[in-house]
Amino acid sequence: MVYKTVFLFALMAVLPANDLLGLHGATGAHDPTGIRKCGNTYWIFTTGNGIYSMYSYDLINWRAGETPFTRNSYPAWIHTYVPEFNGHFWAPECVFMNGQYYLYYSCSTWGVKTSCIGLVTNKTLNPQDPEYLWEDQGVVVYSDQSSDANCIDPSVFRDEDGEYYITYGSYFGGIRIVQLDSVSGKVSGSYRYPVASGDVEASCVIPHDGWYYLFINRGQCCQGSSSTYYIQAGRSESPTGPYLDKDGVNLASGGGTTILSTSGNFIGPGHVGYYVENGQEWVTYHYYDGDRNGAATLAIGTMEWEADGWPRITNEFIEEGTYTLVNHHSQLVWQAEGAVNDGSAITQGTYVHGYAQQWKLTPVGNGYYSIAPEDSDLVVETEDCTDDIGAGLVLGTEQYTACEHWRFEMSNILEFVISSKFGNHVVNVPNPSFEEGTPLQVDVYSGAASHYWAVGDTSVSVSVAPIRRGSGMKIFPNPSTGGTVTIRLEPETGGGGTVELYTLDGRRVYRDQFRGQEEIHLAGSFQPGVYCLRIVSGVEIFEDKLVIL
Repeated sequence: MVYKTVFLFALMAVLPANDLLGLHGATGAHDPTGIRKCGNTYWIFTTGNGIYSMYSYDLINWRAGETPFTRNSYPAWIHTYVPEFNGHFWAPECVFMNGQYYLYYSCSTWGVKTSCIGLVTNKTLNPQDPEYLWEDQGVVVYSDQSSDANCIDPSVFRDEDGEYYITYGSYFGGIRIVQLDSVSGKVSGSYRYPVASGDVEASCVIPHDGWYYLFINRGQCCQGSSSTYYIQAGRSESPTGPYLDKDGVNLASGGGTTILSTSGNFIGPGHVGYYVENGQEWVTYHYYDGDRNGAATLAIGTMEWEADGWPRITNEFIEEGTYTLVNHHSQLVWQAEGAVNDGSAITQGTYVHGYAQQWKLTPVGNGYYSIAPEDSDLVVETEDCTDDIGAGLVLGTEQYTACEHWRFEMSNILEFVISSKFGNHVVNVPNPSFEEGTPLQVDVYSGAASHYWAVGDTSVSVSVAPIRRGSGMKIFPNPSTGGTVTIRLEPETGGGGTVELYTLDGRRVYRDQFRGQEEIHLAGSFQPGVYCLRIVSGVEIFEDKLVIL
């Protein structure tokens, strides 16, 4: 059956109808998929009527998109498996295979195993594309009260041999993994591997560095501020398990290493999704916001890998340290106007390596930071601790209040929107101005260039800087026509470190880690221009010029 509806570019339940907000204002998102990109647009699908969707151009501002079905118009076959289904779809999954998008969805009723997972496909996620058309492919797996596992919460992954698998399951019978046919999108394997048991659901497998990591949720979801959801993981060298936690306990026997749990107003995090772009690993999940009566809220964090190979999910994209904050629009930096005193205004200016232009970022939990000038105990706050639009940024004595805490939300260009915990308005250069000395203010988020800030190295000039050529690498082809660039490492750089790509105005557009290898292959969609390629290995930094035509 084919479903096609009219796309409404309207703001719906995800965002309030008045102000656009930074990411941590996006409520209404429950059980999000991983991010999927189609053209220049990012998509997430969530639990909701008709398979709820959200789209964004910058990974910050998410708006409601078209649903493949509606509350009252969906495939009739669903009632064969779930007679009491009412059009409210649970926990979808979206994956791109064989030139089209496969969108898996759960149909169920609360508290029973009478469930099924269905599939609908489309060549594009762009409703403006003439080929945009959702085609339902029917049932993938189903369960009833006599089944060994409940068929909800699908998640798809590909192993190192290119084979696809689907994970699914819940409290009723645990988690199963079964092989998929990548053309039909349907189950091809005859055996459904049991990989986790107990109060478990929301599974997701992420391959990394020769291992397969199974993420699960335990605890109670869907109880608002009373939710006890938390994320655990185990790993295996085989896609079908067994998956063991750090202590060697099988998740099928109740094991699990806790990765993320309730912290402050971030209550009951759950339902991991995963996406990689330009070396940046993005993790989607929901949490219940204790500051908003437990509303289910979208979170986008990052995946980090510890030295022992185990994952860490965090909303802290920036390590504690001292940085410059460079405006995307004006290319001027944050500075304390005049002397660094209580009440000093924060303005923008040309970077001259001054201490009043270098800012200590200190994590205070859940992706928030305090911001202080180098060599000062004062912190940045909104003037008079107000959340009013147009309130200026000033220095003040630290009181550990919300108006002193700032969220750094990473955009798709790897620059940040800096939003106040108090009121959720974002730091802006008003008007927007190129003038030095312009006071910074908080404003309603609109996605303007003056709302984006690059977090830079204090030792690097913000304006166009001469490139220091190092001897630690060879780059080819250089110039590049936009394909894969190979970086051949010399012995002094090959032990491990990071590779970073900067524009000549100091904006980082790529970062990835490497270890024990002779070559790095840099692949991504970069705009034509001249870049600074940096290799950081141990205490050594090597730089060279890369030209992309």
